[in-house]
Amino acid sequence: MNLYLSTALIGGVVGTLSGWLGVHGGEFIQLGLLMAGAVKTQSKAAGTTMFAMMFPISAFAVWDYYKRGDVDIKHGLIIILSFSSQKTTFNALSIFMLIASGLFFMKGRNSIK
Repeated sequence: MNLYLSTALIGGVVGTLSGWLGVHGGEFIQLGLLMAGAVKTQSKAAGTTMFAMMFPISAFAVWDYYKRGDVDIKHGLIIILSFSSQKTTFNALSIFMLIASGLFFMKGRNSIK
């Protein structure tokens, strides 16, 4: 069977079962990709599954929140841009931890008095 056809079949079967059972289904997609020979390694199956599930799950969830007025586009874009590199993320986390440790230190110091 054509690998692309078998991949589409895996998606359809797992999507249906996931809907019936109320489960994520990612594990089943990974297993199906490996068993069908569509990918050669577990790592490739995991990456492919995450890629495939990222868009429908995230997009539809965000859309539901957006319709209720619960999405702040400006703040979301700022977060996306600030997390665009590992260095930025590491620096932001470092600053956050420094501020948090300072606040805990001051709270502890004030409680001793």
